[in-house]
Amino acid sequence: MITTVRKRRRSLFTAIPSLLLVLFPGTGISLTATFDQNVSGLRTNNSFGDNIVAIGNFMAVSEDNRVYLYERNGGTWEIFARKNMITSPGSNSDEFGQYVLMPDRNTLIVSDPLFNALTPSGGTNIDQGAVYVFGRDVGGDNNWGLVKQITVTDHQLPNGALSKSLGDVMAYGDGRLVVSAKPGNSAAKFLYIFEKDRGGPNQWGQVPGVKLEGTDVSLSNFAYTLAVTGDTIVVGSPFEGYRETPSSPTDLARGAVFFFGRNQGGADRWGLLPNGRKYAPDGISADYFGRTISISGGRMAVGAIGRDLSASQTDAGVVYILAKDPGGSGTWGFTSDRIIAPDAAGGDEFGAVV
Repeated sequence: MITTVRKRRRSLFTAIPSLLLVLFPGTGISLTATFDQNVSGLRTNNSFGDNIVAIGNFMAVSEDNRVYLYERNGGTWEIFARKNMITSPGSNSDEFGQYVLMPDRNTLIVSDPLFNALTPSGGTNIDQGAVYVFGRDVGGDNNWGLVKQITVTDHQLPNGALSKSLGDVMAYGDGRLVVSAKPGNSAAKFLYIFEKDRGGPNQWGQVPGVKLEGTDVSLSNFAYTLAVTGDTIVVGSPFEGYRETPSSPTDLARGAVFFFGRNQGGADRWGLLPNGRKYAPDGISADYFGRTISISGGRMAVGAIGRDLSASQTDAGVVYILAKDPGGSGTWGFTSDRIIAPDAAGGDEFGAVV
């Protein structure tokens, strides 16, 4: 089982920089780290614990520009003996570790959205971003060594801008790595796809000609969250607007989820699936549907953290459940199930993590 904890607001733990307690619900696992215990050199105002991913007896925890490695020994999490941290091979930005994925026990994928890359013309694309794949036993027994540094081969985006912030959001599934990038400081994002064995074993080659994007991209925060299942990429767009008809007023930030599939319009081509943009059936403005997504088997949970339950329960939050194949093979549709906190109160934002 893979356990992942990720937070997007970096200030969560800075008020208590000397102590961090991470709990894995239902597992009995906890990790306590202080400046003089387990993690040496931990810095003040750091972001230790921004991203945590665990599989089996191994765990990776990010901090500014580094990822710490832990191993469970007799019920106790200890810093990994052979190599206790991974640092950026390519830059000194504080964004290395923005996203951390662990597809299996022998692979770590770490993003650095502020990596400065050379352009084909010899210039520098500031903050283009890069993604690093590390492998266990690469460079020695139980050593974590660099397998591949991933950057995009086609920097030019459809709007003419150069892509930046590669790796701001990532997801992995079934041998595919989906990575976001954006033009400049815009909230708009484009998605690139890399496949583990494209070009050869462990080559992590880019699928050519693929830049997935949503609609209303300047406001939608398209690709705020991602998920991959089989030949389907699911993209959360919590600020997506909605209109019943072209002349209707827009429900701002109602939120949407996009479903992209392979072999759309040609072999190995990716595109939006038929009816591939889903809004919550009872959604309204400022619901932020699509803020979080989680998939397990044929079920999908989607958070709408701004959903009001009553006049006194504004922003209480709801989690919607979708099922696969309700209207045909490969489609996803809403079930009648919704998850609401039994003690829901205003401002809870239930569904911020699913």
